[in-house]
Amino acid sequence: KILKGMAGKVLQGLVILEKDTNNDVLAAWAYPECDKETESVLIQRSGLEEETIQAPFTFSKLRNQWIYISVQPSKTAVESGAIGVTVTGFCIMAADFNPERYFAMTKLLSKIYDGSPLSLLPPWLSASTRGKFQSEHGNFIMDEYNNRESLLTTSIKDVIKIFGEEIILLWAALMMKKRVVVFAEKISQLLKVIRAFPILVWHRSSWDQLRPFMNLSDVEIRDLETAGVYIAGFTNPGVADQENLYDVFVDISEKSITVATHAKADFKMTNVHKDVCKFLVNSAENPDTSDGDIIKGLTLKVKDLMSKLETLKNDAGNIDWETLQNTKLPANLAPFLFAVAAAEGMTKKE
Repeated sequence: KILKGMAGKVLQGLVILEKDTNNDVLAAWAYPECDKETESVLIQRSGLEEETIQAPFTFSKLRNQWIYISVQPSKTAVESGAIGVTVTGFCIMAADFNPERYFAMTKLLSKIYDGSPLSLLPPWLSASTRGKFQSEHGNFIMDEYNNRESLLTTSIKDVIKIFGEEIILLWAALMMKKRVVVFAEKISQLLKVIRAFPILVWHRSSWDQLRPFMNLSDVEIRDLETAGVYIAGFTNPGVADQENLYDVFVDISEKSITVATHAKADFKMTNVHKDVCKFLVNSAENPDTSDGDIIKGLTLKVKDLMSKLETLKNDAGNIDWETLQNTKLPANLAPFLFAVAAAEGMTKKE
């Protein structure tokens, strides 16, 4: 729930993109001011520079801002031979992940827009201060779109079915906070599937590492390098050759998950992996099992793993590699446990 007066901290920016009859694309207006690097990313991700727009609505992330872009044909007809706007992009920058909320908001703003940015200021300021606005085209209330429901929009059960037993590689990667790059041929397919990946580490309740849709521009690659850990989505097949960007590569179109050569030593299977894999695959195949059942069951297994880690702490309250090596653990389990402990902040801070 967004408290009155807090919406302004959630809503961080509005940018209008325009494509004209010469196929030139520019950021026509921004509130507040938007830097040139961000503008360039918005234009690329909008798809307005392409001959055909793949998706009328996309959601992505740059630095610490979520970006929601809706692309709509211009309402005003352009006379033959004249230069005018043919397509408009409505971009919202926000602090929270909720594609359904901002799809509804951009859709309504596009109806209100009359070609002048001033037509958008009243609804934007009202949403920023009160969390809602009214218009002759309809009303918008931010609290009608629940954040938790948005996290669960895509069925994790369906995602497990796509990859089968290879889903365990993705689970292990997320547990160890490895770099995950995801490819799909279509943006719609990419966004539908990738948004569910953080469900596999539900105990963290965080979608911060998700970067659902990106390009291979210098600005965006620097953003990944700064983030360090991420789940980054691409529709450019060339990303598969950029092994320096990932530890695990997920190809949604091919229904495959591959571990990069340099990371294979971190993905040796243990009894923990086999147990989790069996649970996930069997649950996905069972018609009576719900997404909620899978989340609860997986959370319990992770809780057991965390309890195991608690027992392995040294006198200083940390988990160190030497102690793990001296503990009689099954083969390959110590490296995995240490990686998970590091990801959970349970190892000694340097």
